[in-house]
Amino acid sequence: MNVLLLATLGSYMAYATFVHWRQGPEADETDSHLHRGMPLPVMPVLLFFVCQVLGTPGLLAWLLAPQTLLVGGVFFLWLLLRQARKKAQDGEAMGLAARFFYVLGGMLQTALLGLSCYIAYENDVLGRSLFTPGWVILGVVAGHGVFGVSLCFSHRSLGSLKGIGHYLVDIRPLAGFAAKAPQQLFACIDVSLMEEIIYRVAVQGALIALLGSPALAIGIVAVVFSVVHRHFFYNHVVDSVEFLVFSVLLGALYYWTGSLMLVVMIHTVRNFEIVYFDHAESPLPTGGVTESCVKA
Repeated sequence: MNVLLLATLGSYMAYATFVHWRQGPEADETDSHLHRGMPLPVMPVLLFFVCQVLGTPGLLAWLLAPQTLLVGGVFFLWLLLRQARKKAQDGEAMGLAARFFYVLGGMLQTALLGLSCYIAYENDVLGRSLFTPGWVILGVVAGHGVFGVSLCFSHRSLGSLKGIGHYLVDIRPLAGFAAKAPQQLFACIDVSLMEEIIYRVAVQGALIALLGSPALAIGIVAVVFSVVHRHFFYNHVVDSVEFLVFSVLLGALYYWTGSLMLVVMIHTVRNFEIVYFDHAESPLPTGGVTESCVKA
């Protein structure tokens, strides 16, 4: 299973690198996550979580039956084709080649997520203990602090430090934005949960078993995680290094604590605060640069 997972990851990395090169530095930043806009990407996670919570191995066996996988695969392919057609009708320039790569990316990512969910299920990661309140609270607090450090890297100005400090303490504007745009928060949870199951739970675990070195595995996963994000190639070098360090931090925290919820919440908070900075007119309360270079 680990070999199949790593082979699928290699195919997805090749695909992602090609798409990033094809898009170039001027591409819309919403394309940084290739899976954005793809239908039902989190369904495998929900199905495995339901099986784990209900304790129904018979249901899981039915879900993994060849006929079920065939029907599900055909249905998902139909959804991808339908989504590609809708994007073209909405005015996006999507020729035959663009639609092919869109569908190919969806299939590769779904296969990667499905394999990762199975590995997570086999290792009892998606059980009742996933939603431990203590890890949720710690993850939210730590994620907010991690984002504050990221702001120091992205702004690179002593004049912005006071504003960053005030932003970290006064969370009322951020909370107000979360209340007004809950769909953005749920989207960030979706993305973070998928990525952490794939890269930290499945891939990092597979590499530790293969290489026998947690430090080396964490480093490799951090590089892979960075490479599949388009902005890593086109950001300022300081921002790209910061993102790589952030990836290493997530890997190390997961290895030390074994808590998927901790890294998911840190990742979610970082992503959501980036969305907040993209939408807020003046995210930092004092003068200086207000546009964040941090990427999800």
